[in-house]
Amino acid sequence: MPDRSTFGVRPVAIGALAGAAGAALGSSLSPARRLDLGALELAFVAGAYPAMALYQGSRRAGAVECAVGGAFVGLAAGGLDRRSRIAIAVGLLGHAGWDAVHHLTDLGTRAPSWFPPFCMVADVMLAAQFLRSG
Repeated sequence: MPDRSTFGVRPVAIGALAGAAGAALGSSLSPARRLDLGALELAFVAGAYPAMALYQGSRRAGAVECAVGGAFVGLAAGGLDRRSRIAIAVGLLGHAGWDAVHHLTDLGTRAPSWFPPFCMVADVMLAAQFLRSG
């Protein structure tokens, strides 16, 4: 099991760059297209842990990850349907929390040690854009 006591500078820095790039792209779009992009980003990140668990062949972890990932996809779809930037932000912040759970515990899904901190930082930065924008 990798050392999970620290985030490490590289994953956090690269996550910050990815989050900043996503926020910059979003800020260049109209509010409607920004929301579309945010829903797509949330649905995309929701599939990362289920894909890892299913690839690893863990049925239990796969079931848990698919259920949680499905909830995030539901938030993305609901946010898109209702045109709710708050739903997208809540989904991204929830996913950052799920990243923290993966970073701090062993749920049976073996993610690369850099992935949870990278994704957590990017998720928070992308969510901040939706909390700030009108």
